[in-house]
This record gives sequence, structure tokens and C-alpha cells, in this order.
Amino acid sequence: MNSLIIYSSKRGRTRGIAREIAEVLGSDLQEIDTVKRDYDRYDLIGFGSGIFGWQHHPNLLDLAVSLPLMKGKKAFIFSTAPDGEKNMAVNHRKLRQKLESRGLKIIGEFSCWGGNLLSILNTNREPSLKKLDPIDRIKAHNFAEELLGLNR
Repeated sequence: MNSLIIYSSKRGRTRGIAREIAEVLGSDLQEIDTVKRDYDRYDLIGFGSGIFGWQHHPNLLDLAVSLPLMKGKKAFIFSTAPDGEKNMAVNHRKLRQKLESRGLKIIGEFSCWGGNLLSILNTNREPSLKKLDPIDRIKAHNFAEELLGLNR
């Protein structure tokens, strides 16, 4: 299985999640700013970023709209969010709709805590924003293993 992960990461946590998933899947990694748009050779494509105002990064949403039709290809969505996985369905809705409109079949979704720089209450966790929590790393690893099983 050939897989690709496209992501945007401002502070490093989403990059860490992308790398963890890529390690398990054996995926190619591309940051949103350097996407090569060579999708034909991939069976599975992952899309992820931090959550900003209950949606993925605008550049990722723009990319999703510009994708060619990809009937029969599988995809997954991931994010880091101020509320972790609590509102994942809401946070992923726009990206999910855009990907499905391009013919992609979403086979999994993952989210974990990503910080909230706008919150005064978040100042104690600020130093950890660039590091992945070991529990989040394990959760991302397990998610990737589930994707392997779903993609067979």
C-alpha cells in the first residue's frame, strides 16, 4: 500500500502526529506548502492540521477543494485541537465534506490535544506545545495500526 500524508503544523504537534502515523504506515510526508500533487500512485492519503475556529487550517481546506476527482481512493483525517477529540466530528466536518466531494472514502479520523494559545488558562501547558505527549503518540500509533487493518 502506498500512502501519503499531507499536513500543516504551526507549532510542531501536528507534525509529530503526522510522523508517528507515517512511521507505522510507511507513508510519504508532505507539508501543505510543498505538496507535489502527484496523487495517482497513492492508495491512501491522510490530511491533517491544527484546528482553528472549529475547522482545519485554511490552506488544507483550499487544497481539498482543488483536488482532482479521486473515486475509489481512501483517505483519513487527523488534527490537533484545543478540545482534543471531544468535538472531532464538528472540527473535521468541513474537511470531510470537501474530501468526500472529490470522491475520497474516509476510513478513519483522529484528533488529540493541540493547545489553545488564545486561552489564558492554557499558559501552564504552553511549553509542551512543541512536544508530543507520550499518550498522544501511542494513540496516533494505534490509530495508524487500525488504518492498516481497514485498508486491507
